[in-house]
Amino acid sequence: MIRSFRIGFLAALLAVIGATGIIRAADTPLAGNWKFKLVNGGGDGSVALLQIENKDGKPAAGFQSILGLPPDAKPEDLKIEGNTIRFTFKVGGNPAIVTLSAAKGEEKPKTLRGTIELGRTLIFTELERTDLKELDRAENSKRTPAGEALQKVMTGPPGEREAGLKELIEKHADSTAAYAAGEILLGLRVKAGAKEDELRATTDAMLKVAKNYGPVAEKRAILGVAQNLVRAEKVSPLAVEFARKAEKGLTKEDSPATSVMVLKTLATALNKTGKADEAKVIAATIAKLDAQLDEEFEKTAIPFKPEAPAGRKGKNTRVAVVELFTGAQCPPCVSADIAFDAAVKMYKPADALFLEYHLHIPGPDALTNSDTEGRQKYYGSDIRGTPTAFVNGKVTEPLGGFKQHGEDRYGKLRKIIDDAVNADDQATLKLNAARRGDKIEAEANIADLKKTGEKVRLRFVLVEDVAHYAGSNGQRLHHHVVRALPGGLEGVQLKEAKGTHKVAMALGDLKKDLNDYLGKHNFTEEDRPMELKNLKLIALIQDDENKEILQAAQVDLVDVR
Repeated sequence: MIRSFRIGFLAALLAVIGATGIIRAADTPLAGNWKFKLVNGGGDGSVALLQIENKDGKPAAGFQSILGLPPDAKPEDLKIEGNTIRFTFKVGGNPAIVTLSAAKGEEKPKTLRGTIELGRTLIFTELERTDLKELDRAENSKRTPAGEALQKVMTGPPGEREAGLKELIEKHADSTAAYAAGEILLGLRVKAGAKEDELRATTDAMLKVAKNYGPVAEKRAILGVAQNLVRAEKVSPLAVEFARKAEKGLTKEDSPATSVMVLKTLATALNKTGKADEAKVIAATIAKLDAQLDEEFEKTAIPFKPEAPAGRKGKNTRVAVVELFTGAQCPPCVSADIAFDAAVKMYKPADALFLEYHLHIPGPDALTNSDTEGRQKYYGSDIRGTPTAFVNGKVTEPLGGFKQHGEDRYGKLRKIIDDAVNADDQATLKLNAARRGDKIEAEANIADLKKTGEKVRLRFVLVEDVAHYAGSNGQRLHHHVVRALPGGLEGVQLKEAKGTHKVAMALGDLKKDLNDYLGKHNFTEEDRPMELKNLKLIALIQDDENKEILQAAQVDLVDVR
């Protein structure tokens, strides 16, 4: 789906993008200087000059006059065929793929239009021929009249939004602001249950713009439209039409991940329009592709050999609890995810336990639930975004970054965990739990609790050992994902130094709660990770006055039927 960001946000998103140096290409009529522009949502910001020239008898190209972009990224894999140029560069270790073309028949084009593919995000981009040798910084944050109109509509009265978006599309039909307006308008009309002719008018306007920015944009637009249409409470045949178009557009060059996105959308459309038998056939193909992708992901999920923990220095029994708030749509969460996963692999449950809470930051995450959001509120201002990690209730230093930062972040996390493991004992906690089919029953026995009172609480946490969910940041497998807090977010007050406390829950009730929650957040059934396999139950004692976790224990929930 093409994201309709404001140009200011795009500049921030691409603040890690930059390129210098020389790259080789075939001889080309594109020689000269070009403004490299981001034009999403009616933006018109130049991020660099692209210089194309013949050097030593061979065409070459490179970025000059970079506006706030780091100089370490370099364009690679340059290809110039006629009036089409392609190249890639790295963003946080991930490839950004640039494809731009001129309109047919132009011998010396003044403008090339195309896209930047950055994972699942697609950004409209342009090259504009220029005689400038250097860019003014003001070039980085310009906006077209259509972009200004879009901003005015979106900041105006909500009741006038639909009419304003429709008017904008009519007046600025060829602009990227019209595409952004179409995305928003389509979402509003889908939610309102609009008639098919209204939906088709909106999709036609979107595809008209996308076609001007090349086949990559057109393919992504078709998929994005289909994904939007299948979210309707009553799905129209138009959703199946667009989903089939997206499927027919798949080629051998498309990645398995792209194929999965397209096929899941088609399966949803078929299921919601009474074609369940066709959907089952597609589901089998999706399962094979997902298994292949998971297997490939695991090979490099932890791209280093983790250093072993330091171990205990005394005879204490303190268990450290690592809590990570993350998001599958969050690119800078990757390094924290890797550090967390490495620690899960290296520490024994008798020394450290791990809880991963997913949040809708910066985009919807199907592993989020109402209890994870409640836990976010519990920690309050200590969580200013994702990733944020806590060890025994105390926030750690920042662990954010990309894949190449994972080893460094693991080293930092390991030292914090080792210190927590060697802290003085505050309580003895033993946990017994069993699963019998759908039912889970548990009993926590507490002794030697040094601090008691209304602020000291016992909480139970249900986690899934490994949850499969492919978010936009590339992390496909997520470990120790929190699925619920049985017994409630508030927990049980511990007014005595010794005691026994029980909790019970039904997995059927949990699945219903999760489905209801994800349905309200517009996740289709095909995008809901609901396997709930290899579950674990964790009990923790926490002092709500200072958030310190005093002790914890874990039990694997083996079905004993």
